[in-house]
Amino acid sequence: MWLHSPQHAVVPGTPIAEITYHFDNCSVVDNTGPIIESHRDLYASANVFHWILWSNTFANNTRSGIAVTLPDTYDLLAKQQHSLWLTENRFERNDDFKILLDGYYAFANISSNNFTENYAPKQFGMLELRGMEKKLICERNRFFFNWGHWMIKIDATSQYLKDIDVKSYIQYNYIEKNKFIRQRADYVDMWPRSYALGVFGSQKIDVHFNRFFNDLMDFELVSGSKYTDIYDTMNATFNWWGTGNEAVISQRVFDFDDWNTYTRAQWSPFYVTNDLSINFWWNPWRDGQLANATYIEPTVHDLHGRVYEDKNLTLITERWYQFPHYYRPFRPYRITRDVTIMPGATLYIQENVEVHIWPNVRILVLGNLVAEGSYWQPIRFKPINTTELAEIRGKIPTEYRKKRGIVFEPPPRSKRASDRSKPDQVYRDFPTLHRDDPYYQRFTVSLTTNGSDYGRAGFLQIYNQTTGETVASCDRQFTIRNAQVVCRELGMETQNVYHWLTPRWDYNPQLRILKTYMEPRECRGDEPSLDRCNLRLSGNDSQWMCMDSEHFNYVYCGRNQSLSNEYIGNWGGITFAQPTLEHEYGERRGPRKERSILQNVEIVGGGAGHNDSWQSAGLQIFHRSPILDHVNVTNCSVNGVQVISPNDRITLANLNVTFNQGQGVNIMTTFVQAPSTSQDAMRKPMSIPYYSQGMMDMCAAVKRFEVKNRIMLYYKYDSLPVDCIKIFTSPGRRVAFRIVQYHLYSSPTDLGRSDALRLYSSASFAPMALLAEFRDDYQSVDPSVAVSSEEIAVHLRATAADGVYGFIAEVSALPSNSEQHSVGEVIIRGCRMDNNDRGAIEYSNLGEMSPNLVIESSSFSSNGIHLFGNISTSSQAIQLHLHNTVFFLFRSNSIAHNRGGIYISATSSSPVVRLGALVKNCMFVYNSNSTTIALSGNNYQSISLLNNIISHNFALYHDTVVAHDVAINMTRNTLFSNTGLHTLDIHANSKISADKNVFFYNHFYDNLALGHGHQYLEKFGFQPKKENNEFLNRPRRQVLTQQGVSFDWWTHVDNETTRFRSTIIAGSSQEIFRFNTFNDPLNDYELTTGRQSQYEIGSIEAKDNYWGYPGTVGVASGKIRDREDYGELVKVEYEPVLESNTSLVEGDCPAGWFQAGHNEFKSCFLFVAAAVTYTKAVEYCKELGAFVPYLRIDDILQTQLAQRVEKYSVDMITDQERLKAYGVEDDIHLWISSVNIPNTQCGWLSARTRRIGQVNCNLLMPFICEKGTHPYSEPILWRPGIIIPIILAGVIVFFLVVLLICWCWKSRERNEAMIERKSIVRASLKLQKREQEYLKRKMQSGSEHTHTSAHASLDGGSTISAYDWRNRIPPRPPSEATSDNTYSYAAYTPNGGPTTSYRSRYVSTNPNGYSEITSTVTPTTVKMRDSECSTCPSDSERTSTATDISTSTYTSDATESTVRSTVVRRSPVPPARSPIPALRRDGRAGSSGFLNSTSNFQPLPQELPRQYPFPPVSPTLTVSNGSTSVTVTLILPERVS
Repeated sequence: MWLHSPQHAVVPGTPIAEITYHFDNCSVVDNTGPIIESHRDLYASANVFHWILWSNTFANNTRSGIAVTLPDTYDLLAKQQHSLWLTENRFERNDDFKILLDGYYAFANISSNNFTENYAPKQFGMLELRGMEKKLICERNRFFFNWGHWMIKIDATSQYLKDIDVKSYIQYNYIEKNKFIRQRADYVDMWPRSYALGVFGSQKIDVHFNRFFNDLMDFELVSGSKYTDIYDTMNATFNWWGTGNEAVISQRVFDFDDWNTYTRAQWSPFYVTNDLSINFWWNPWRDGQLANATYIEPTVHDLHGRVYEDKNLTLITERWYQFPHYYRPFRPYRITRDVTIMPGATLYIQENVEVHIWPNVRILVLGNLVAEGSYWQPIRFKPINTTELAEIRGKIPTEYRKKRGIVFEPPPRSKRASDRSKPDQVYRDFPTLHRDDPYYQRFTVSLTTNGSDYGRAGFLQIYNQTTGETVASCDRQFTIRNAQVVCRELGMETQNVYHWLTPRWDYNPQLRILKTYMEPRECRGDEPSLDRCNLRLSGNDSQWMCMDSEHFNYVYCGRNQSLSNEYIGNWGGITFAQPTLEHEYGERRGPRKERSILQNVEIVGGGAGHNDSWQSAGLQIFHRSPILDHVNVTNCSVNGVQVISPNDRITLANLNVTFNQGQGVNIMTTFVQAPSTSQDAMRKPMSIPYYSQGMMDMCAAVKRFEVKNRIMLYYKYDSLPVDCIKIFTSPGRRVAFRIVQYHLYSSPTDLGRSDALRLYSSASFAPMALLAEFRDDYQSVDPSVAVSSEEIAVHLRATAADGVYGFIAEVSALPSNSEQHSVGEVIIRGCRMDNNDRGAIEYSNLGEMSPNLVIESSSFSSNGIHLFGNISTSSQAIQLHLHNTVFFLFRSNSIAHNRGGIYISATSSSPVVRLGALVKNCMFVYNSNSTTIALSGNNYQSISLLNNIISHNFALYHDTVVAHDVAINMTRNTLFSNTGLHTLDIHANSKISADKNVFFYNHFYDNLALGHGHQYLEKFGFQPKKENNEFLNRPRRQVLTQQGVSFDWWTHVDNETTRFRSTIIAGSSQEIFRFNTFNDPLNDYELTTGRQSQYEIGSIEAKDNYWGYPGTVGVASGKIRDREDYGELVKVEYEPVLESNTSLVEGDCPAGWFQAGHNEFKSCFLFVAAAVTYTKAVEYCKELGAFVPYLRIDDILQTQLAQRVEKYSVDMITDQERLKAYGVEDDIHLWISSVNIPNTQCGWLSARTRRIGQVNCNLLMPFICEKGTHPYSEPILWRPGIIIPIILAGVIVFFLVVLLICWCWKSRERNEAMIERKSIVRASLKLQKREQEYLKRKMQSGSEHTHTSAHASLDGGSTISAYDWRNRIPPRPPSEATSDNTYSYAAYTPNGGPTTSYRSRYVSTNPNGYSEITSTVTPTTVKMRDSECSTCPSDSERTSTATDISTSTYTSDATESTVRSTVVRRSPVPPARSPIPALRRDGRAGSSGFLNSTSNFQPLPQELPRQYPFPPVSPTLTVSNGSTSVTVTLILPERVS
């Protein structure tokens, strides 16, 4: 059966109708499906419903039960009330059976029903009442042989306005023999997994005269109401608990002694016999046998529950302790349930003691805890390990459980299958109803692959099984509880979950048209899948449909496991708190003085208190101030250390907070002294946990409270719609209410449930008694307004939202006593906070006068996880929200390798409490994904940045340093190698006329500025309003931010000058730049100004700065964009400029480095005053291309470095540091390397005493980097700037020498070749001349046409026989050679050897033809002198000879290769006759003969004269130098023209 109410608008004044559903004597048997009532007008209805089910039978049904949800009446004070009568019904053998009554206030009478052999769905029980508190009468019911997590559960999350005291009773019931587990060994002690009766939330129930005996359920009663005082109790007396043993009963009741966030159950007196209490004739005072219980103080070996007496945990050793103490074996103490140290009691823990704690169990210290260990023997709090678990497995079922007797088993029967995929008749006949009820809407979820942690992070997608579409999720009201359900559905952990609402640029909903969207869900966090969550009743579909590309749900399912596999889970942690809500308890003087100490203590694996670690911590402090020294808090499930409203000075010294899945340290201070006056309320997200001990929860079970002095009231949103009320009175005094912090949620759809905090002057909550209404919109009263009255009734109406929303308020009696204590200051010194997922520190303060904050000599590194794009688990490593803080000191800290750097948000209500902050000697390096230094104020604050190093930071979407609405003084800072939108973004107009933004002696180099909106061309830069600007024409949409993720980035860009790629953006004329160096070649500008407002008449002073090489006015003008470039910008006065940076740097060192050393042994040094470990110092120096200085014994550099460091520390002392409260260190120790330091230790150098010592390498100290050559191994001149030019010059000289040697050798060879060529040419020409004369005489004499060779005798005794075939001279042996050069020519007859024919050039100057002749070749030898001969012709003779040859009929040519200095090598003797040789050039071989290179010779004819009848021959020329010989064949043409 399905009863549905559609959504509709209710007109004010509409009369409320009453609707009754009556089921009388019906039999509902063998059906599939429940009875369901659903509403679309759940938050504002004009109907009141009455349900009456009397004498019905529900048997053998599947997926059965009754689910009734009652809507809110639109008039919360209406007289009509809902009701439910469930009487005399039988529920037998039903599967997946449950009864659920949800929604608004109602009168519920559940009596005389029988529940037998029913099986509840997984994760559910038989009967549950939730939503707003109900006036309940549950009596004379029988629950036998049922299975489920619970039999009766009351979980009230809201409170009823009209009735202040809602009485509810559960009495005269039999709840017996029900089960959840199979055997006794499956019991759990540390969390309420299954129980017969459970009461939770905002309502208490009176439980009397019931019989509980459920041996196979973990507990009989769970008292889980929210208490306001530790002495609050829930009345559960006069019941029989299945035994008469009070020790057994105490373990069968789960209450404050098991989880100290629950209310204590008062179950004594109790019945010791099993009487017929359900019988109407049974008299509880006459027939029952009662007994009273007394509380038993736990022993140190079984710590649990409340501890009223002092106890001492000593080291448990064995008998053979004669060995050294650090080798003694011991047994740890084990805690299996929560321990509460009550006021007045003290728990002492001896050094070297280990306490092992069960998962979800926490230690609450309302008295004192003194744990003083030593450096070598610390005290450890750790989780249970697997070895201990195996040991305890057989011992957990204690004696009382072993003796509980027989277990009653119901008769076995087959269980029906539950398959929702079967055909549904309801859906077929009523498809409209099918869409409205989430029970039948099925879909699955998935995550995209956009993320660094594959499979665990991505954009949420929903697969619609009906349409087969994959739809992106764009729910703007998506909560962390929804994200937990998504991760559970995907099979991942749920305790460490993140979600963002962020752009998704790869998905354009305007291009992907979808037919359907799944309606948004409102999860409680425990559902198995997202489609099982309730619908969020929202009438505005733009809140969950994808309308643009900028609102998508991004989910990250982090890992729960923060420990190694040897541990079975995280425990709850240690919590210090005060026992009452009144702040007067904080005035600890005399016996109330704080005596708790944690010294040399390790807290490992805490933070998972009571199965919910959301914004919890391993170490929590509420309104207490214990001494913390050398405390390690590691591997916690969420936060490491959390301090809420300390009552005295808090000092965190030498803390090691590392590898936590939340924030490292979270601190919130409150100091409120004037409750009746209006003060500015701080608006920021809530960071306190859901269970904040010592503060009143707005939805606690107690409604009326009497204020004695002052209390703090708070509320944190959750994924539940609530109505909570509180009524404050003070006898004889007025009551004041004031908000100190708020972040209220505003639902975009006001469907009868608008988020508002309303104050009334009476408990009637009548509209005429309204004093104030606080909202998050324009209709709200100013949150800073204080409200007072004789009685103040507070009503909070809130929708479902994330826990970052809520408020903190002060409620006090007037006149109130001011707190005698004063926090004064909060100090964090010498701490390490590394590898924390959600950031290192979050600090905030509230009140009229907040304490001073000092953070110094600490290290913050590797905090936050980058997931995708601009999405990280932390927006900043350090977040400081300072309200009315006078002084803040951030000194000698290192912030490295984090997601973001430091964010300071300061507000001051007046100049009297203006902030003066100092950020000095810090190192900000290698941070990414967010702004490195972000300063924000309200124009009252003054912040100084002195001697900081800001380098290698990378953020594509953020500036490196931002200062908005604060007066900033930057002096002697070094900023280099940073990448961001801009390196420095200054927009400030201080309300104090004397404040200026001053920048002196800073160094900017090698930075890269991307410019805002760098996705577009720079030509769109700064434009006047009158020009057509595409950004101005776009409609402005709502801009949302969450955890540093920005939406609609172009709405911030507009036509601002920040679009330009400039190192510095100066937004006002209050800046002064002097003696700074700029060298950022990758940036278009070094300084760009903003628009000049009508109130600004001055200009920016930027004189005496170095703007880059060369230091001219033109360079400076090109690096500055101001009024000279565009008329509406602020003008910059930049003349005169520094022509060189020599006055601002030392020697050849980079900017910010100093020079030290002896004579030529000088190096560059960088003093980093931030405190780091030795390993981090070495790594950073290595990243800079430097190293930690290595000093020898009695090194002169040791004194110089110490003097420079001490000079730095003395010269840079500020007036703020001269205060006695903070002071300056007398001596500075810094890391160095030295030859006399052992390998297990590290060396330090004292700046005062110049002494070198050794210390543990994990301590935090400043350091020095040395850049250059290795000291004292080579002179400083051999640095890279000189070595490289010398090497290049040496290489060039070497090549020049080689080229000179080659040229000389080649020149000599050419001279020798030229001499040889000349000799050959002269001999050849003479022979040819003689031959011509001989032929001429022959032709004249008419002799026979026979060819004879010409021969000649040369003067000087040298005989050259060239072509002699008649009188052949035999060849001379090599030993008889008269010259070093011998040329032999040989020719072969056609039959005597191969002849080679070459194609030669033919040039003829003789027109006479010659006949063709043939002859044999006679070998001849030509001998020439190597030196200058007497027959060598002069220049004139050469010219005359050339003239004579011009008439010759032959042309001889020779290749260059034939002319070489050789050793005589004879050729074989050719045949007897030899023709006239023809010297020619081999064109194919590419050789160049000497005739080609000499213009005085002309080529000879290619053919022989026709009158010579002998055939052509092929003479050869062989040239040899002893090892190599060259033979050239000379071709004689066949025909002579």
